[in-house]
Amino acid sequence: MNVPTLAALFLLLATSLTNGAEPFLIAVASDDVEATSLVSNFGARSRYYLLFSGTDFVQVVSNPFLPKAGEAAPLVVDYLAQKGVGVVVAGRFGPYMIEAMNRRGMKYFQFTGTAQEAAERVINFLRPPKKDEKKSTQ
Repeated sequence: MNVPTLAALFLLLATSLTNGAEPFLIAVASDDVEATSLVSNFGARSRYYLLFSGTDFVQVVSNPFLPKAGEAAPLVVDYLAQKGVGVVVAGRFGPYMIEAMNRRGMKYFQFTGTAQEAAERVINFLRPPKKDEKKSTQ
């Protein structure tokens, strides 16, 4: 199963999360606890999830399912959904996590860089452009 491209995800986010939807949190997978930490390569086996409300870093949650190995994906998705997460960011996702996020209606995308940059990228895309400004997915 293919992970959506950044442009495809942004299109999905723009249509589904901005049309009267409830506020959502962005969970960025990371192996450290700072907003400046790098995005983890592992979606379900990340040590931490850095939660952002918009571009504001609001909370760090440890991954309680890290020791579960192959069983972690659906448990992690349920855990994040209960916290109000609508978007998950990681360096890559396995098929079980993708399937679990799809079942929950969560959006996801692959990103490399810092957690703060990932949250800003998602929010900047969702922000309506000014009249003389065009959206870019670069």
